[in-house]
Amino acid sequence: EAYRKANGLRWGSIYMPHDGRANLQGAELINRVEIMESLAAEAKASVTVEAVPRVTDLGAAIDVVRERMADAYIDEEECSDGIWALDHYRYKFMEESGTFSRQPEHTPASNGADAFRQWATGYFHDGVAARAEGRGYETASGHYVRGAY
Repeated sequence: EAYRKANGLRWGSIYMPHDGRANLQGAELINRVEIMESLAAEAKASVTVEAVPRVTDLGAAIDVVRERMADAYIDEEECSDGIWALDHYRYKFMEESGTFSRQPEHTPASNGADAFRQWATGYFHDGVAARAEGRGYETASGHYVRGAY
């Protein structure tokens, strides 16, 4: 709680991967969502934890990311690794046909871009973007990129 207050962090929703509700191996009746909920309860944090539904069509999920980008406020400095991942995420190139597939290529950018995809497929606009602009959601740098990808 002290770290959150010292760094101006606000609680909201935590979007876990689709398997966040799967019980952990060797554990009884516990999963990642339950762990996060218990940590939030200990911190007396008003936070919701959700497991995002499994996406079977990654191409469609990437399209959702493009749509949700307009709702994203990304700090250029604090999120530079994530921006790099989004910039370098790409589809597999099929040499035999000279075209790109609808499946992404697994590269060092994949994990960061996939994390953003989890947010995009689980997030539903509730006015957060409208409240963020100029209303106390700025970080120390205040350099946001909105809908830039």
